Order: sequence, then structure tokens, then C-alpha cells
Amino acid sequence: GYCEEGVCCGKDGLCGTSEEFCSIEDGCQSDFGDCGAHQTCGEGIGKCPDGQCCSKNGICGTTDKYCSVSEGCQSEFGDCRCGEGFGNCPTGQCCSAKGYCGTTDKYCSVSEGCQSEFGDCRCGEGFGSCPTGQCCNAKGYC
Repeated sequence: GYCEEGVCCGKDGLCGTSEEFCSIEDGCQSDFGDCGAHQTCGEGIGKCPDGQCCSKNGICGTTDKYCSVSEGCQSEFGDCRCGEGFGNCPTGQCCSAKGYCGTTDKYCSVSEGCQSEFGDCRCGEGFGSCPTGQCCNAKGYC
């Protein structure tokens, strides 16, 4: 078999993410998993570098397996994709026009293209009007 994306296949055929599994010098098998330096992320570890996503397994990467909310992307430790085919942002986060989860005005403002069907969106003065069929509540969200 093949290890899932972002996971290395060590010399013994076991899947893992530590140096002993991922180091080519230690026998990582690139035909059956990823090899090389994959930065880890998550609770107690930290965030991914800018532009990278933290997968459900705590590995940094840039493909849909790492970045899609529906695949378990951890938005508090890196970028996450949202929207059509990617899923909804976690509660309290907004889905930007470009399809990323976040909490700043760039992500949350209706006038910036926030996608209210995939996360929270700010509305009202300075933020714009909600899409047709949605109302702006007293707290300023669609």
C-alpha cells in the first residue's frame, strides 16, 4: 500500500512523519509515500510557514489534502481552503472571495467578497450588504 499524502514510508514499510520515516538517508521509500522535509504543525508544535496549510495529521503542505476544510485542515495552524468542493470554515471564521478561512476584514467583509454560504460574513457600515435572502443581524453578521 501507499502512505497517505504528507506521510512518509520508512525503510521497514511503516508510515510516519518523523525524521526516521522521512529521511532518504534512513531509507525512506518514495515509491510508497512522501520523503523529505515536511514541517509539522498543530497543537504544541506551531504554525506552518506562510502560504502552507496544516493537514488533519499535522503536516504542512499546499495541495487539497492539506488545505481543504473538508479533509480536516487545521485553520488555526495554517491556511485552509473553503468554498465549493472544500467545505465550510470552522465556527467564527469567514470564507474569503479567494476561498480561504480567516478572521480579518479581508476574509469577512461582504464588500470584499466573503462567501456567506461557507462561513461567517460581516455586514453593515463599512462591510457591505448581505447577499439576497440574508439579513444583517444586530452583531453585524449575515
